Amino acid sequence: MLCEKPIALTTEEGTRMLAAAKRSGRVAMTGFNWRFPAAMQTLHALVAEGAIGRPFHINVRWLGSRWAAESAAATWRMDRAQAGYGVLGDNGVHVVDLVRWSFGEFKRVTATMGIPYPQRAAPGVQRPPDAEDWCLVLGELTNGAQVSFTSSRAAHGVNEQTLEAYGSAGAVQYRLGREAPAWWAGELRLSRGGDFEPVAPRVPVPAVESREAFEQIGRGMIAPLVARFLDAIRTGATPSPSLAEGLRAQVVLDAVAAAAARGAWVDIPQLTA
Repeated sequence: MLCEKPIALTTEEGTRMLAAAKRSGRVAMTGFNWRFPAAMQTLHALVAEGAIGRPFHINVRWLGSRWAAESAAATWRMDRAQAGYGVLGDNGVHVVDLVRWSFGEFKRVTATMGIPYPQRAAPGVQRPPDAEDWCLVLGELTNGAQVSFTSSRAAHGVNEQTLEAYGSAGAVQYRLGREAPAWWAGELRLSRGGDFEPVAPRVPVPAVESREAFEQIGRGMIAPLVARFLDAIRTGATPSPSLAEGLRAQVVLDAVAAAAARGAWVDIPQLTA
């Protein structure tokens, strides 16, 4: 069972799903495909090796322009009842996963969200949209690192991800834009206290001849994830990203939504699963 990123489950429902997957004896995995650009895989390895030391600050941006214009057609994604979340479910859940995967668990969050065009309701829905188009999140990890990330699907002229992390021994800068050849590899630079220098990927970069974005994403990022899934089926090993990691990301999303609604900091429950 290969599950898409969780966007509409409650924590209780996710916990039941995880228990059911364990009872079934089947292999279960979460589709966090944005772990798999070669530069992101290399970043994770460098951080695990201690290249930046103890993390202090982590800054992330995930910006897209699909609904930046007022004239852009509305979809079901504008309706929280159908989508679960807006940009938090589209992009923010991946940001949460990338931070958790390389830098540690979230301890608490606060957030603000917005909808730039309240008249752009989902088709067939007779009320204003209620799924956020942008969000700004501040967080603290259990190791004390501070996190800030901005996620938007209403940013004209851009389609990119960036992640910067600064620590006691150095820093990393990651970028994934859509304008360069073989963009699906990403770009990575490392500082060990001095100037930033480019870092070559440690894993192969898939060759993709097609210019179709979904084909590039599929071959560049989803194929490596599926290969890991199939390997787990063959070997019986627990794959990563696991279903439990998907649940932990969902718990953070729920806290972000609660923090935005309350205008306050919200603590993250620490799951044992």
